[in-house]
Amino acid sequence: MPNTELTNPLHQLQRSHSLFSQLLKKLGYSMKIESYVIFVNPSFMLYQAPMGLPIIYPSQVESFLESIMSKLDPLTPRHLKLGDKLRALHHTKMPIRYVPDYDFDSLKKGVCCVGCRSLPMVTEGRFCICRGCGRREPFSEAVMRSVRELQILFPNMRTRTRVVYEWCGSIGSTKRVQKVLKAHMTMKGENLGAYYE
Repeated sequence: MPNTELTNPLHQLQRSHSLFSQLLKKLGYSMKIESYVIFVNPSFMLYQAPMGLPIIYPSQVESFLESIMSKLDPLTPRHLKLGDKLRALHHTKMPIRYVPDYDFDSLKKGVCCVGCRSLPMVTEGRFCICRGCGRREPFSEAVMRSVRELQILFPNMRTRTRVVYEWCGSIGSTKRVQKVLKAHMTMKGENLGAYYE
């Protein structure tokens, strides 16, 4: 009804089942696999779904887990070995395949809203306010969030007042930004060579 196409979870399930079967064979295991789509949100509803699909609805989750527990055989050393192999293959961070070239001057500047991710935010008193959604964030938090972005994007760049001020889209004033940096970071060097860690 909202005219947006969603990925069919049954197609995702079929693909995952197939890939997991292939992985088990590659690891030298031949086991029966049962696959289900489990919806856990208690307010979830699925209308006009045919009967017999491998779907577990929120109201069925507890009894489904109980039925699994009642059918379980004791774990063998072979099961534990498989668990160790699967855990060794698990990656918590996906490798970044392609990072585009960028530099400080080519990137759009401004404090990005935490809520709607829009640029730029404007200052009003002690707060930064999003023009898009109206979200308010203390000025110091917005500046320090921007400093963390800078440190991630440019790990070799020293954190200087003028650079942070420019990165934040010239909100507030350089003195105000400097005050935030002094309050949250340690100043190194003096005068024009000063930077923060």
